[in-house]
Amino acid sequence: MRNGGSQRRCRGWRGAGFTTWAGLAACIVLLPGLAGAQEIGGTVTDTTAGVLPGVTVEARSPTLIEQVRTAVTDGSGQYLIVALEPGTYTVTYSLPGFTTFVREGIEITSGFTANIDVQMSVGDIQESITVSGATPVVDIQNVEQVAVIDREIIDSIPTGKSINSYGLLIPGMVGENSFGSSLTQDAGGLTLQTLGTMSIHGGSQSDQMMTLNGMDVGDTFLQGVARAYFPDTAFEEMSFSYSGNSAEIETGGVSIGMIPREGSNSFSGSFFTTFSFPDLLANNLDQDLMDQGLLTGTALDETWTFAPAFGGPIVRDRIGFCFKQY
Repeated sequence: MRNGGSQRRCRGWRGAGFTTWAGLAACIVLLPGLAGAQEIGGTVTDTTAGVLPGVTVEARSPTLIEQVRTAVTDGSGQYLIVALEPGTYTVTYSLPGFTTFVREGIEITSGFTANIDVQMSVGDIQESITVSGATPVVDIQNVEQVAVIDREIIDSIPTGKSINSYGLLIPGMVGENSFGSSLTQDAGGLTLQTLGTMSIHGGSQSDQMMTLNGMDVGDTFLQGVARAYFPDTAFEEMSFSYSGNSAEIETGGVSIGMIPREGSNSFSGSFFTTFSFPDLLANNLDQDLMDQGLLTGTALDETWTFAPAFGGPIVRDRIGFCFKQY
């Protein structure tokens, strides 16, 4: 890629002197209780508004390798199911002497705690009541302002496939210190993997923090900088926290959380590729701009990438794998 006479080649197999296999990852699910910030909680009562302790609460979803996570209500009738993966859940409430209650279609995104309060009626445990309702949209447990870029958006948005390109879709987000491209913000998908920092609402770009499943993957010496490529094919979704960060976030700036894709009980795969060449690049350079001193516009040498992904079970309901390459 050239800008103002300088030239840079952007290829999927190398990244400005950094590791050529930065997008290579294997996500092995060894235990069903891996840490995660997504939760479902609430209070269970009877028809007289009395709390019900000892209710078994099961959250089921195909996104969980073990398929189900379980909790039991405490003496106050409260429950909390933690370490959930982003996805769609069905929650079942059961207690001897009461009709089983089922809540379907609960959508959980990164960092979200869904508050689900239910009321159970006296009846045979073999009977059940199924409720399909809208997913809670307000997280009453957290004050963070979070924008989530899920897999549907990642696959649909025609933008440069980098963390920065997705983050700059958030209104008010500003990109700075671009590295790997002459463009701070993507134009026509040219910035395949741009490294840089972001800030919002007048904040400091040095306060940016980047995590992978909660682990800080930022630069060791430069605060706020991430000098590694993270291919979007490796992630189920990305979350951008930009206000009211929680206590585990050490700065007040933009916090980027990446949730990797994981193996499931069925084999599946995907393949993404993109490319461009000079004939596809428009040029709006006219005589008026040349008279003002702009001699060349942004010129493209070549840019391309491809990124396959494949995953599936190793031991059904226990261990899965997901392989990505960039």
